[in-house]
Parts: sequence; C-alpha cells; structure tokens
Amino acid sequence: MRRLRRRDAERGAALVEAAIILPVLLLIVFSMIDLSWVFYEYISVRQGVREGAREAAITTLPNDGNWSSCLLAPGNNVPATGGYSHANGGADFFDMMCYAKSRIGLGMGNGVRVSIAWSAIGANNPPNGTDWVPSTSPTATDSLIICAQYKVGSLTGVLSPVLNGKVVTSKTEIRIEQPSVTAAGVAYGDLNTVGASVTSPIQEPALTSWPSSCTTP
Repeated sequence: MRRLRRRDAERGAALVEAAIILPVLLLIVFSMIDLSWVFYEYISVRQGVREGAREAAITTLPNDGNWSSCLLAPGNNVPATGGYSHANGGADFFDMMCYAKSRIGLGMGNGVRVSIAWSAIGANNPPNGTDWVPSTSPTATDSLIICAQYKVGSLTGVLSPVLNGKVVTSKTEIRIEQPSVTAAGVAYGDLNTVGASVTSPIQEPALTSWPSSCTTP
C-alpha cells in the first residue's frame, strides 16, 4: 500500500510539474516562431529595397508593363497626368515602386509602402531634386534613396500585443548610374523638363512617418 501511495504521489507530482513547465515551453517555442517570422519580414524588406535601388540606378523602367497586380496606396504623389504616362515621368516611378514591392515579396498591395528620393546636378544647377542624371563632378551629389515600410505582426498570436502594428523601415542609398529614359529608351535626363513638375521625394503615405534620411539624399 505504501508503494502504491508513493507511485500515485510521484505521478501527481509529475503532472503538476508538466502543467507548470508545458505552458512556459510552448510560450518560448511560439515566441521564437513569431520573432523568426518578423526577422524574415524585415530581411525581405531590406533585401527588396536594396534590389530596387540597384535596379533604379541602372534603369528607371524595370520590367515595364508587368505590374497589373501592383497597387499604390491612396495619397501617393506619383505624377499621373492622364494615367501613368511616360510623357511626364510617372510611369518611371510607378515601375520603380512596383519593382521594389515585387522584390520585397510581401505583397504587391499597399501593405508595403515605398519612397523614392534623389538629388543630382544635371540640366539644372545647383542640385534641386529634379534632375535624374549621373554627375561627372566628384563633389556633386547624384544619390538615389529607396525606402520601404511594412507592418509586421504575430504569426502564432502569442506575441500579438507586442508585435501587431509595429512597422519596420529599411533604406538603401546608391549612386545614379544612368539617366532616366523614356519607354523607347531615349534619355531625357531631367525629369522636370518633360511635361510635369517632378521633384523629390516621390512616395506613398508612410505607415508611421518617413525618416528624414528617406527624404533627403
């Protein structure tokens, strides 16, 4: 009888220990899943912005015409006289934003927000945020900045109070290597001389706010 009682007591103790340890263990496991998922989303934003900036430095019309699923957030200042027209540079910014979203890989809708800023000495002097041409002057600024924001969240729900609604921002700055071009590949250099006033930055509304480093090269 004593042995039976001892075994019952040991089983009861094991159940109590399991009841205490199991929730803690599950909390740790699910928290690791959530944090890993958020880290993956951040890396995706960072990598996509880097690839978008590299592409925009080479050509302002990446994969033009393949963005039927791309949606820019309402309130964006992408120039669009008569639609996204090559005549005023609007198509260039639409293409660059959509390309960045596609490389980020977290959706082509307005859940991903993109900002493009630049400064260069070109047809207008000094730098005024309208010229999009590489400079031959070693002291001139001819930088391009692409930033992106994405709202992360908990995958398992365990860290929802901590993660849901948080916004990650990534920025890449690169030198402009090629002038802006038309659909036919003809360089027009200064975006401000082709029918519309196009000044830096061109962006979608921020999910929180755009850092100053995203708006001024």
